[in-house]
Amino acid sequence: MENINGETGDIRWSKPEFDYWLTSDGYMYTFKPAETDDYERRFDDIITVSDLTTGKPIWSSINPYFREGRSSDFTKNGTAYSFTYHKNKYATLYYYDEKGKRSKKFILPYMQHYTIEGNFILGQPGNKSPYTHVFDLSTGKKLTVLTNETTLPYGNRVTDDGTLITRKFINNRELELRAYSPTGALKWKYDFSFKKGPPEIFIIHDRVLYLEQTAGNIMLMSSDGKFITGVNENPFYMQGEPNSPLKMAIDLQSFMYIQYTEQGIELVIRDSNNLRELYRVSQNDWNDVRFNRDELFLNKQNELFFIPSDGQTIRKYQLLP
Repeated sequence: MENINGETGDIRWSKPEFDYWLTSDGYMYTFKPAETDDYERRFDDIITVSDLTTGKPIWSSINPYFREGRSSDFTKNGTAYSFTYHKNKYATLYYYDEKGKRSKKFILPYMQHYTIEGNFILGQPGNKSPYTHVFDLSTGKKLTVLTNETTLPYGNRVTDDGTLITRKFINNRELELRAYSPTGALKWKYDFSFKKGPPEIFIIHDRVLYLEQTAGNIMLMSSDGKFITGVNENPFYMQGEPNSPLKMAIDLQSFMYIQYTEQGIELVIRDSNNLRELYRVSQNDWNDVRFNRDELFLNKQNELFFIPSDGQTIRKYQLLP
């Protein structure tokens, strides 16, 4: 693993890490076996949190296994949560603070899988179960049970004001968005119809971005379910990684996607606050990059970074208004 300065292309640091997780606020979580002779502790891990910019460790702590299973969630400021499962009967939630001090939060009913989203704990009894149990992260109290609903597959699932956004598909042609308050009460629901392929949903602070790429529909809603604005494009292609519906700027103030036109491939950048078009760049004008093959990164609203598939070169472009 290497950390590269996007401005100069210089390697800041390099480590032979394979089991790691990165967070958007600049932390790296790595896991290594505890390497102990203690039979009961032989499956424990050492979790280490490092500064992503410098590569220097901030804290290390034991991450217990307890033989029946474990999963982890990484939040902000170098903190972490860890669920340990006990004989298919219950799960214990542990919390690691900014210095790595571990504390026991509470006991939860057994679920096959737990995740943390904002101030919510989401538990699923099984992979094929239609139910998602929602708990309060502060108290462990069960707030509600979602039926045939799933949380968003990309980005955050919770808005800045604590609203949980879920989705429910009906007959593979309708999408119902549902929003729940921090207390688990249903705030609103909104129905969409689509022609082909499920739409993408992305949370941007206190707004919900809806994108149906086969029809070219883009819509922006507030966290209370009110329509803000919308635009319609020709069908477009989301230039994103497998775990991302589109390329968002690092500060979330803009996003970009690729559009195929009669004139060729175009890169479109829009303001995520109001969907206003900021830039439309033609592939024909950029011979040294490939919009539909290279990795694209957007910083602020006008700094574009391109990394080719071989990963050997970084190119930066400053877009002019």
